[in-house]
Amino acid sequence: MSTDVTVGVDIGGTTTRVVAFAASGDVLSERLSATPQGGAAVIEHVVGELAAVVAGRRVRHVGVGIPGRVTADGAVAMALNVGITDPVPLAGELADRLGVPVVVENDVNAAALAALAAIGAGTSLTYISIGTGFAVGSIVDGNVVRGATGGAGELGHVPIPGETVPCVCGQRGCIEAIVSGRALSDAAGALGLGDTPTVTDLWSAAEAGNADAIALRARAVAALAWSAQVAVLMLDVDHVVFGGGVSELGAPLLDPIRAVLLAREAESPWLASVAPAARLRLAPGNGHLGAIGADLSARHRLS
Repeated sequence: MSTDVTVGVDIGGTTTRVVAFAASGDVLSERLSATPQGGAAVIEHVVGELAAVVAGRRVRHVGVGIPGRVTADGAVAMALNVGITDPVPLAGELADRLGVPVVVENDVNAAALAALAAIGAGTSLTYISIGTGFAVGSIVDGNVVRGATGGAGELGHVPIPGETVPCVCGQRGCIEAIVSGRALSDAAGALGLGDTPTVTDLWSAAEAGNADAIALRARAVAALAWSAQVAVLMLDVDHVVFGGGVSELGAPLLDPIRAVLLAREAESPWLASVAPAARLRLAPGNGHLGAIGADLSARHRLS
């Protein structure tokens, strides 16, 4: 039996997951570790973690997902969550150190590929990741949508009409400033729901009848419904998938978003014909999604 493996690396702002896969795609081994800050530290860390996870087996390729803007040659132009403020030739540096092909992809684009493979139907998808921040990746005809500069999918920085909350990008009313995990937790804290309240605390307070929490939840749901509708109308994707830590709320998150869209469809026969509500999905409950997507990105690119 072949001992060849491929490796998917999911670099997050807090945690890095390195997974060795068999040719079949089955997980053989994995390691979780704290993500260091800075390009040089990230490279050293990945090299060390990869050596431990492959345990002497031959590596065919490495796919890396990272939360930042990635250029066509696998350089990371910027990844603030991991302390990369100047361009780092991540793919090239890792390939030189490891002696194998390395493909680097934006982490949400990679997760979008994995989500589409897990769903197993259709050829297009928009993946909306609601974690600490808010990020979007889209697949059309099986390929990642990148845009002219690699910036396609920055839906989080599209302002919602009527919203005025400041965003770190310099605009006001951006989706990320309303519905990211950080924004929701901060808003929950302002309501007095605890010293470090989570999104789950906010949803629980709303379920318990807290009027302010109900209003905040409704605002978040409306922003996410708007995001899903924009994704469907712009790209006509088969699926809109919600992922990231906030998506772990499950049905209590997805059902209200679907209800908002169904109400809009009831008022608009044209929107009903497009049926955005029917395209909503939760990301597969698989902690390996990012690493699987990184490996898929490498398989797609290298084939």
